[in-house]
Amino acid sequence: MSKAQEERRLETDGLRQLKHQTEDKLNTLRSLKCIPTKQAEEAKKLLEGKRSIVIRGNPGEGKTTTALYLIDNEIHKNRRVVLYSPQDWKTVDTEWVDIVVLEDIFGKFDLDSGRLQEWMVYLPTVEDHHDAGKLQVIITTRDDILLKAYSMLGSHKLFFDDLTLTLSSKQLNDSEKISILNRELQRHKKNLEEDQKVKCIDNFSGLVGFPQCCLLFAGDSKLFDRGPEFFRSPCKFFVANITKLEATRFLSLAFLFCKEENLYEEDLSLETMPKTDKHLLMELASNLRILEMNASITLLRDTYDIFLDLYVEKSMSYDFSFRSDKPCIQFTHATVYEAVGQVLGDRCPEMVVKYCDSEFLYQRTYTAKAKDANSQNVFIPVSVYRCLAERMVWDVIKKGRLVQSIVKHSSLKQHDFFEETEI
Repeated sequence: MSKAQEERRLETDGLRQLKHQTEDKLNTLRSLKCIPTKQAEEAKKLLEGKRSIVIRGNPGEGKTTTALYLIDNEIHKNRRVVLYSPQDWKTVDTEWVDIVVLEDIFGKFDLDSGRLQEWMVYLPTVEDHHDAGKLQVIITTRDDILLKAYSMLGSHKLFFDDLTLTLSSKQLNDSEKISILNRELQRHKKNLEEDQKVKCIDNFSGLVGFPQCCLLFAGDSKLFDRGPEFFRSPCKFFVANITKLEATRFLSLAFLFCKEENLYEEDLSLETMPKTDKHLLMELASNLRILEMNASITLLRDTYDIFLDLYVEKSMSYDFSFRSDKPCIQFTHATVYEAVGQVLGDRCPEMVVKYCDSEFLYQRTYTAKAKDANSQNVFIPVSVYRCLAERMVWDVIKKGRLVQSIVKHSSLKQHDFFEETEI
């Protein structure tokens, strides 16, 4: 087999893997019984008319759910794929794909300048395929991230206003909200009086999307016990709830937070867990003053089973070197990842600096009381500066595209950071 043929084969395997992951997400969507809101129908009409759409909105508004709803039909069966990075685009061949979802295109938590620059290379090709009628394009992004990216997008017509739809829970009517709330209550086998449901709607603050609020509210007994009051300050109650988790349960979430790659269900035992994971778990347990490693591993599987549907979910991860698929555990939503990171950062900021997602590190941590600092960010004390400097060097070497994000970090504006790290 020639080198070109080998590259082509690997590219096809990569696309097949992404297609399998997409179908798993669609199966999950069907099991949840998606509520076809008026906004979702508007998105459908826009996509049918323009063949592309940007779905924007605040966290938890249902951007991904809406995107999956749009591709869940027989027309696109076996020809649809969700892409998570610019690298995924390299696998796309319009001979086998006619619709793509570019998920969280410019970042999950905040604008990722490196990711934006990478997409700028491929966007002209994406637009060419779209203009030629070969490809329909769905883009999802947080509203604040898109606003920051606009100055860089220039004349890229996929982002023109007439191709954009903003999802907002404020646009949901009471009937739609009741349907969404009832779906989550039924799924999690919770009962709530009708007048209490109305209070939930009346109390809704809009800080986190209503669909995500309902999922958290119905899925967690302690949050449910808060009653309609939860909907006034969902982030505060959610973070407080994670803070109050038993140490062993929090350990499992912290372990998943620190895992850069997928966590396979089959590895959640002392016999099968990779050595690197054992080391990470032991380090976490030690820093959090919890348990000996063997007991921690035993508890991981039990606690993940408890957290399914609320904090974590099982999906399928495909390994084509063995032509097999494996159950994989991951967070249900970026808001969960952020909340766990916030709590872990309060308890052990060094673990966050060493192991968190690079985007989270440079967008959600700070070293000085900056004007843009808020309660959802993680403060990095002087004692962790050297660890932060080492992480920055590592990211520059391994992920050169992160340089722009790194140089904007608050630490590089502080004299004491350079003194402590001897840079």
